[in-house]
Amino acid sequence: MANEILGNCYELITQVALQDYSLVLRKGEKIFAQETPIGIGIVPDIIIGQDIQKPRILLQVHHTRAEKSSELKFWRNIGEYVDARNNLGAGVRIITIVFDSFQKRKLTLAAAQLMDGFLEVDRQNYGSDLLRFAKKLEQEIVFKGIKEEERIQCTKKKLASDKAATLAVKSLANDLNGLLLQASIPGANWSATYAAIQKTRTTQRVPSRKLTTLRRAIGRFLPVEDEKVLRNLLKSVRTGGKAAWPQFFFDIGVAEKTIGGGVFKNPHPGGGTVPRKMEGNSAYEVYRMTELFEDDDIVALWESLRSCSTSLKQACAAIRENNEFSLYHKFVVNNYTKL
Repeated sequence: MANEILGNCYELITQVALQDYSLVLRKGEKIFAQETPIGIGIVPDIIIGQDIQKPRILLQVHHTRAEKSSELKFWRNIGEYVDARNNLGAGVRIITIVFDSFQKRKLTLAAAQLMDGFLEVDRQNYGSDLLRFAKKLEQEIVFKGIKEEERIQCTKKKLASDKAATLAVKSLANDLNGLLLQASIPGANWSATYAAIQKTRTTQRVPSRKLTTLRRAIGRFLPVEDEKVLRNLLKSVRTGGKAAWPQFFFDIGVAEKTIGGGVFKNPHPGGGTVPRKMEGNSAYEVYRMTELFEDDDIVALWESLRSCSTSLKQACAAIRENNEFSLYHKFVVNNYTKL
């Protein structure tokens, strides 16, 4: 939890540097924090653009304190880069900013070559002041229980009483000016090569993360016995209307009870922002499935999977009759690859 809040503090510092002290934003552009353009499978830390659906710059703010785990983080970051580049196109600049750069140095060199821009904040002469300030900000957020929507103002208020940290934020903003206002030759070359490879593909691929989301989400609906009921549930997801949701959907957090039935538990009722850390959230996976696929495609897959084995039918029946979701969950874990 503390590590997550510290990471958020680094994001807040970057956001203030961009918003208040940099020359990066063009006329009519805004900063979108923790908002996701339709079509990508990640939640970017910061996006700059006139519209969330048409970003000009995407920033991922990272911190790595354990060299041992840095390789896993490296491949995760590269996966996020490819996902964003594949879905947003070559026109978007994708930048990585690292605060605690304890990753393996060879991985740093690789990231610098692959990304459109790369900055290790803690290795700059102002880095120690920013890390010190971030730690103090983290302590205040934890101690006072400051909500996410109030943290940006808290950051600005705390900076106002810390001269050294303010100077450090201005220095960060100056580095961001240089990083974001020029093209990265290695990154641009990589993007061009990747685009050329994509053009030679004979069949369209669905990114593996979206396949995982679909596989998990469709599993939630396999116990539904009737196609008409399934279509009504999918309609409820898309429209927010009432439907006769089976009990196990309430138990796993996909739906919530209301007078006269149930409604889909929308993971982002505001309509534009996907909350942080939504991967693995049942409602979010169902939402993403309906966003990526049409009802007819979902129903066709549902029908083919339900007929794949006797054991799956038995597991589905157990949920319907006894509400024993654990039995079905165990089956899914044991047969994940087949599903």
